[in-house]
Amino acid sequence: MKLFENTDVIKLPNGKEIRYDDHDAVPFLYYEDSLYIGTYSSTHGDIIDEIFTNFQDTFFDRWCQMIEKYDEIWDHIYNNGRIWTKNKIISFWNNPDKNKFIDVVCDLEKELKIKIWNNDYKIEIEKVHYHSKDIEMNHPDYEKFEVPEKEVKEINGDVTFSKFIPIEWYKKKNNSKPKLTLQQRQLMYSEHIITKFKMFENKNEPTIGDYVYCVEKPSIMNTPELLVFLSLNIGQIVDYDDNNVNGGWYIKGDYNQKIYFDNIPNDLAENRANFDKDNCRWFSKDEIKFWANSPEEVQQLIDANKFGL
Repeated sequence: MKLFENTDVIKLPNGKEIRYDDHDAVPFLYYEDSLYIGTYSSTHGDIIDEIFTNFQDTFFDRWCQMIEKYDEIWDHIYNNGRIWTKNKIISFWNNPDKNKFIDVVCDLEKELKIKIWNNDYKIEIEKVHYHSKDIEMNHPDYEKFEVPEKEVKEINGDVTFSKFIPIEWYKKKNNSKPKLTLQQRQLMYSEHIITKFKMFENKNEPTIGDYVYCVEKPSIMNTPELLVFLSLNIGQIVDYDDNNVNGGWYIKGDYNQKIYFDNIPNDLAENRANFDKDNCRWFSKDEIKFWANSPEEVQQLIDANKFGL
């Protein structure tokens, strides 16, 4: 699992809501070691489109290669986030560690020609309580920052809390992975979770009947609500289509794993761009991160990976 953060809409401690299309909002991302910055009120998709124009082919019969390149760009972006220059807020899809964060802020200062360090800018960090699973995911240093927290949103009973801290505080912390208590570590050893994780690294490819945990990249097609659902739920492979006849507009042979999900919220299930009428969605093998014979074993693999075991 990973903590998913939505940089499109943010509610500040004073109750004010800032959005991706505000006049002071600027998206940014990194691709191939270069910083790309959008225009004010634009989206990350707009930046990807601009990068993509450098690779477009004038021959229509090569559109498959063009789509492959477009997906490849999405797969390899990192440190993507947004800065609100008037409200002085920075937010990321996934908060970088302190060293990368320092580099990002310095790059933004240079490219935007604004002063960010020591100028009252704050970064958002989040804590999410997943009601359906009675678990909590939070930024590793969330509890260390003694500032007021605010409940910012609720989706299907899952509640997100947020803190806004000075960026100078953030860069001083060791943003390490969550630590296990002695009791938790003993439990994981007793259940052979670590052994299972090591065995998984040498396991064959997933097959029909396997339970799976999938990770998709943010995109225009993948809404924050969809990505949150996928990050919290385990599916099961019910079909495999090497010719990808049922894969719709996807590239042949790429999105060929049909995966069934339980308990899909109505607003997601009703959108056929998310799931078909059988509550299934097509994935590529690269998007299937863990798989096993039971949901419990998949969850153990997720936990082992989360704690760096």
